[in-house]
This record gives sequence, C-alpha cells and structure tokens, in this order.
Amino acid sequence: MNSGYMNRDRSRSPIGSRNNEFKKVLVSNIHFDYKQHELEELFMKEVGDVTFLKIYTDKKGKSLGIGTVEFDKAEATQKAINKMHLFNINGRKLVVKREDNVEIDKSGRPITNRSRIIESGSNVENNTYGLSPEFLKLLNIRCPLIDRIFVKNLHFKVDEAKLNEVFKLAGRVLEVKIFKDKLGKSKGYGLVKYNHPVEAVQAISMFNNQVLFDCRMSVWFDRMKDPFAKLPEGLKSTGMGLGPNGKPLHDIERKLQSNYTS
Repeated sequence: MNSGYMNRDRSRSPIGSRNNEFKKVLVSNIHFDYKQHELEELFMKEVGDVTFLKIYTDKKGKSLGIGTVEFDKAEATQKAINKMHLFNINGRKLVVKREDNVEIDKSGRPITNRSRIIESGSNVENNTYGLSPEFLKLLNIRCPLIDRIFVKNLHFKVDEAKLNEVFKLAGRVLEVKIFKDKLGKSKGYGLVKYNHPVEAVQAISMFNNQVLFDCRMSVWFDRMKDPFAKLPEGLKSTGMGLGPNGKPLHDIERKLQSNYTS
C-alpha cells in the first residue's frame, strides 16, 4: 500500500462527482467487528487501488454493516462486483452492488442523489439510506424502510432471549417479542425492533428462509401498529406525527437548522 494512498484525507468524500460516477460500489452485510482499514486492505488486495472507503456508523459510532468503496479506475467497479459479491468475511457474505449516485448526509449515512431525501422532508417514505433499489427489489422490499421486522415459523424452543441472540447478528436490537397463547406457549412468530431501518433490511437479507432449530423462518417488515409503542397512563391514542410513517419527529430544532443550512 503506497504512502500517498495512506495519507489521503477520508474526511471529505469525493462521491457525487460526475468523473467518479462509475467507480463506486455499495457494500452491505459487513461484519460489525470488521474494521474500516481491514475492508480497505481487502479491496486493495482483491480488486485494485481504492481512492475512498467508508463504513457507515450510527450516532454512537457503531457500524451499520454497510459502506461505500470508490476505485481509481472505472473497470474496477465490475471487478469488485464479480469478485467480492458473496465474498465470505467472518461467516458473512458481502453484498456488493454498483451505486451510481451515493452521497453522505450530515449524520454520516448514505443517501441517494436521485431522491435527495432529507430525514424530516416530505419524501422520507422513499429513502433507501443508500441501498440499491435493485438490491431491495431482490429482497421483495418496498419503501418506506422501517426498523421493525416480523418473524414467522419459529420453533417452539425459541424464546425472546434466543430471538435476540440470533437477530442481533444483523444489528443493534432494541426490543423483541414472542407472541404466546393463553397457556404461555409460543405461537411460532414474533417481532424484532432495530435501531435503524438498514439493520432491519440486513436482517431480512440474512435470515429470511434460513433454518433455526429445523424450522425455516420467514422474515419481512412488520407494518402493523407498533406493539412496542407505549403511551402515558390515561392517554388512549395519538394522531400522526411529522416523522416517517407518522411517528413523532424528534430533535426538530437541529433538523430544521440542518435543512436551512444545507
């Protein structure tokens, strides 16, 4: 690895330039323990010169399991897809797709030039968080992306602890729920709520049609009313909030300032 490459400033992404339009790929299903420099070295070794690489993180700095890689030459893009798609890293197979128009929002997450989504904007239901529409189509996923999934055909041995243990492999799990009958026995299905919609997408990619205790699971977005939402005592319901899917919009002052200065 040459010193000029090592000294590049990665704080400013060159993504979005017309000259780089066909030189970048979106990489998802990255193991959460895999470091940015390790991914960088891997793509340098297997594909060729990398001019920019970033693994996206949440507000606490935890990997979202998705990143962008940009190459020195346009032909490296197809080579990366041919060679690195389904490449196994620590038991996970990378998903590598060409992404022609990826930019980074102010929170460090990928957004698409095509939609120019701002989190608090009116078109938030179209936000793919930088995930390729073709990739989402392969998973039979439609927008809006949400942070909650439904898991069907669970073995009766799977309790909430096991459900959490399995599905935390795809991201930071906030809550899990196994539905039970009047006798307290599992009905064979449950819910998982993640910290971010991209983690929920990753869970669908990783676990749909996979076998747990001899039962083949079905996993998809849960678009029913959020069972984890808890209202203050005495309050029966609320109207729609201003955020995605009618949820309350939080940190409004910061987001409005961000929109005005963007």
